[in-house]
Amino acid sequence: MSTKLVFKALPIQSANFEIKSSADGKTATIKGYASTFDNVDLDGDVIRKGAFAESIKGGGRFPMFVNHDHYAIPVGGFDSLKEDDQGLYVEGAINLGHRDGPSLKSAVENNDMPAFSIGFQIPAKGAMWIEEPEEGGPDREIVKANLKEISIVTFPANPAAKIDSVKFDLNSFPHDFESCTDRDVEHYLRDLGFSKSLAVAIATRKFKQSDSVFKPSSVLDLDSIFTIPQR
Repeated sequence: MSTKLVFKALPIQSANFEIKSSADGKTATIKGYASTFDNVDLDGDVIRKGAFAESIKGGGRFPMFVNHDHYAIPVGGFDSLKEDDQGLYVEGAINLGHRDGPSLKSAVENNDMPAFSIGFQIPAKGAMWIEEPEEGGPDREIVKANLKEISIVTFPANPAAKIDSVKFDLNSFPHDFESCTDRDVEHYLRDLGFSKSLAVAIATRKFKQSDSVFKPSSVLDLDSIFTIPQR
């Protein structure tokens, strides 16, 4: 199982979204679809119904962050989650006693923070690659996802696209580097949680390098190969 979090965003305006303050003014309830099923996203992924069933079957509360800031104190939480034919429907509450609570509520109401974004891990056999995807169709189906958190975000983009350096252990790579294809590398990186665009960029760049780049160490330092521009 990859321990890297994958992030998928859904615009709030398309999520049957509601927000309103409680009678005592301590919280603002927020509800809507945090993820939808069977639609192909910009990474070429599609999430199938049942993907979150294991994560939510025991109940529990999932933290609410702002822009996936996992080092901050959660600004609220989601304690009611269910799957239906459309997607993952969630209900939670923004804590208006949190210093960022009132600002977050106002930003959502004014559409300044326009998206939900879920953070999850893909367990072993939780995703299936489609070797010959149809035009406009998915190239990966996510059938199981371990949900970790739900954020409200300013920019509904995959944070992996902002990585400027990364190291990973080549001993965990499931193919022989002498014979693998750029598609093998792309699949491996996307299983780790990288966005499609970044995985393709890394895979393509890998095959432009001489073999000597990979021989000195069992750890590939992408910083030594190329720099991904900051956004």
